[in-house]
Amino acid sequence: MSRRAQESASGFTLVEALVVVAVLAAVGLVAVRSSRGLLDRAHFEATQRLLADTRDALVGKAGFVADLGRLPDFDADPAEPLRELLTRLPGVPASALVPTPFEPTLALPLGWRGPYLQLAPGVDHVLDGWARPLLVDHANGDLRLRSLGADGLVGGTGFDTDLELALIDVANGIDLTRGDLALSFSMPVKPNGAPANPTPHVSLLVPDPAGASWIEFAPVPPQNPWTSGTFPYNEVFKFSAVPVGVRVARAYLVDGSATQANSSDPRSAALPVDIRPGAQFASLQLP
Repeated sequence: MSRRAQESASGFTLVEALVVVAVLAAVGLVAVRSSRGLLDRAHFEATQRLLADTRDALVGKAGFVADLGRLPDFDADPAEPLRELLTRLPGVPASALVPTPFEPTLALPLGWRGPYLQLAPGVDHVLDGWARPLLVDHANGDLRLRSLGADGLVGGTGFDTDLELALIDVANGIDLTRGDLALSFSMPVKPNGAPANPTPHVSLLVPDPAGASWIEFAPVPPQNPWTSGTFPYNEVFKFSAVPVGVRVARAYLVDGSATQANSSDPRSAALPVDIRPGAQFASLQLP
């Protein structure tokens, strides 16, 4: 056997071994970078879903604000500002059907009926895709939820980009927690049994943030005050910054200091209104 054949049969030379090691290292580096990119993408998308879910938990049709008429107490647990989405705090009423004043047939749920977020088994904190708490900025009238991305630092590009949800942005006129209502109230003729000096009263019933009860939310006074006894009567009452959720709009007649009309009174009317961000329109008519 020749000397070259003997060397070949004896295994790799040192140079060949170094080349193999270098190739394997390069392949391993590419694999690590690729897997890291896939993980960051998965964490990024998980954080996007979390922000969307948290938005619905706060201001969705069956969200926290709809049930309680207010935002969570972000300062109750500084280490977990979204804790109230997961746990009912002491003194906060549990959800129950509560009849609305003077309209008992319109009973709507009030109170805490969470948890409003469904977390993974064994997880009891609201964490982004990188297992870090969401940052809640509610200063200067704004409300923003933020994740600092893959690097955990402010700013960045790619998967390091900060992910943010602006629920309230005063400068840009964004407020997902409240809406406006234009309520048209009309009386074609004088209702039966109306007082001699009838005065129309219009209001929205919204949850009392202090407990499981309803309170009246008054409109902006109409531009054209009604001349008592003049029919037909048509006016638009505007309600601004109403907490989102299903509310009750109602209208009734009073006579000076007389007590408010009740549900059996033909001089009253009510209907549920779904208040969403932006502007809504509804109409009521007596009788």
